[in-house]
This record gives sequence, structure tokens and C-alpha cells, in this order.
Amino acid sequence: WAGGAQAGGEPSDNCFVGDLPGEITQEQFQSIFSAYGTVTSCRVMAPKMPGGKASALCRFSSVEEAKWIVENLNGNLAEGLPDPIACRFANAPGGKDGAGGGGGGKGGPYGGKGAPMGGGMMGKGGGMMMGKGGGKAGAPGSFFNLYGAIKKAGLLGGGKVPEECQCYIKNLPADTTDVDLYKLFAPFGAIAPTGVKAMMNDDGSCKGFGFVDFVDPTAAALAVAALGSFVMPDGTMIGVSTKLPSKKGKGKG
Repeated sequence: WAGGAQAGGEPSDNCFVGDLPGEITQEQFQSIFSAYGTVTSCRVMAPKMPGGKASALCRFSSVEEAKWIVENLNGNLAEGLPDPIACRFANAPGGKDGAGGGGGGKGGPYGGKGAPMGGGMMGKGGGMMMGKGGGKAGAPGSFFNLYGAIKKAGLLGGGKVPEECQCYIKNLPADTTDVDLYKLFAPFGAIAPTGVKAMMNDDGSCKGFGFVDFVDPTAAALAVAALGSFVMPDGTMIGVSTKLPSKKGKGKG
């Protein structure tokens, strides 16, 4: 499924999203995609077979929002998901989307609320991961929950990032996303959790600037040295700089 506004059915406010984690719940799906637009309704469909990928139908508040999803997330990572996803416009009623859809209709494993029956979650190999009171737990049910729990426990660090680790990037193209910035800056060193942000307009286009927070100031300095002086063949370039540590307590003279 190559990206493009015409992928799948006719352009509409309804998207089909595939290659989702098999254990994703409707609440998790809505939380992730609400960051990209106004979700008016969604339905998660369980995998067709144990260990497979889930899919979903998601309706946005406008065709423009759905079009942005198809053009920008198809084949890319959505923030909060571990693998690239497939996005296209949903087929018209009676089409293939959701037909059999892994049992996502009435009586399917996800039922009306998108949660597996019995409160469990699908693990690798199709086994059910029991929740509280369900016996000894095995592997976490989803990476989404695992990351959230570890971050909440403070194991990924946190707090204020030193100014010399903070990069400011300007002159970014209008189609730049958080994932694009991560791909561009990650080779220079470890990036702090939630340390990448491309600033976006209401229409989903980039405002032209963004921020990347590194763990190590050396990595930030390397990124500035390499990317801040890189010139495109057409003469254009982005601007990359770091904040200098504040000089406090130094008076005149």
C-alpha cells in the first residue's frame, strides 16, 4: 500500500488502518489517533489468526484530516506504536474493509468496546494474558502499556533537560513530522523520552521549526556541527542550534 490520497476507497472522512499490534484496544487506538485529528468514531478489529495484526476503521471530523492520515502515516510510525502502519481510505459500505475483519463485528473478540473478552490481552502465540486476579502474569500485553508503565515509574529519566542538550531546528519543510525528525537526529546520539517535537499547524503541516532533546550534550553538538552547515543542492538549508547554559550570578566587570 503505497502512500497517497487515492489509496483504498474514494476520499472520505473514514480511514482503514492496518498492521496494528494484535493486542491494541479501542481506547488505546483512539488515544493515539486523537493526536492527529478529531476522531468521531472508531472500531478496532482483532487479528484473523493468533499472533496476527489488528486493524481498525476510524472516522475523522473532516475529509482533510483523513487525507492527512493517509498521506502521512501510511507506511510510517504513529507515535505510541512500535511498528509502521498501513493507512488508506475505507471502502464504501459493503466493501471488503471489516468483512470478516478479524472478528471485529458483533460477537467478535473485541466486542463493542474494542477490549478482548474476559479482560485479557493477546500475547505472542495467541495466548491470553490475564489481568488482575488472573494468575501469574507472563509477558506484558502490549508495548504501548509497557512503555507507559516504565515511563510513569521514572525509569526513563525525566525532569528538565539541560539547555546544552536542547536543539532548535528551523527552516523545516512543511511535510516534516516527529518521526522524520527522529530519523534525522537519532544517528547522532540518544534522544530523551518524548524529546522530539515538530511544531504543527491546525491543517497538519509543519510550522517550519521543531525541537530535539538529546541525553548527552556531545550528541547535540555533533548534530549542530553536521546538520547546521549542510547545504542542499538547490542552496537551501535548515538551521540547527543549541541553547547555551545560562550565565547566572556574573556581574559587570
